[in-house]
Amino acid sequence: MPTISMKPVFAPRTRAALLRLGVHGHGLDSGSTALSDDDIAIVRTSTSRALAYPPGYEFDVHDLMREPRLVVTGWVALSRGLSDGRRQIVDIFLPGDLIAGCTPDAPVSGSYHCLTEARCCDIGDITRHADSGRASATLVANLHTMEREFQARLIECVVRLGRMLSHERLAHLALDLYRRHERVGMLIDRGFAMPLTQETVGDVLGMSTVHVSRTMQLLRKVNALVTMPGHWQVPDAGLLAEYAAGKLGRQGGREY
Repeated sequence: MPTISMKPVFAPRTRAALLRLGVHGHGLDSGSTALSDDDIAIVRTSTSRALAYPPGYEFDVHDLMREPRLVVTGWVALSRGLSDGRRQIVDIFLPGDLIAGCTPDAPVSGSYHCLTEARCCDIGDITRHADSGRASATLVANLHTMEREFQARLIECVVRLGRMLSHERLAHLALDLYRRHERVGMLIDRGFAMPLTQETVGDVLGMSTVHVSRTMQLLRKVNALVTMPGHWQVPDAGLLAEYAAGKLGRQGGREY
């Protein structure tokens, strides 16, 4: 059984989670917050109690149904495995994302597991506060937004796997990760930390490792995406969006 660390997590490591829940200012950045003092206290207490999980750790779906989790640091995935060992990763949860999709009436048929070492916090106290009627409208709205994002990403995954060419798939994934890192201030040198191997990227895109490598070279050649060990850089987000939308890189309906 993998060891779970119970050491508390402190800002700035909790920054992404705090920002997603609506905590601005108060030592995070400039500007005011629409949250109440009670909101902020409950959010800060919950995020500071995040537990550390090792790479490969699989969450119990029934635990997720009882108490939703919020990713504070690291990457968590939802995947579905096949009998021959292949798997399809259908969603990736980044810092500040709610691990969603589990309800008592409709549990997800898949595995929620850590792609990297990750710290996640139980937000049961936050959701109960939101349901009590004492929380601010901002906190309630932010929680609902985070829940809806899960469904939206699943639809994007279906479109990506079903209708996109390989260079569009990779550009689409890279752009999504870029924008999600950007909104919580986690971009580094016009890019973001990329802990996944090409094999794991293939599990996300439904492609072989060789195909992933060739597609990376293709986008690197046109300076739409620069992939390096441990880091992906986006020189021009607008250009990457053009490839993700299928506006560039086609010749006769096929990849160039």
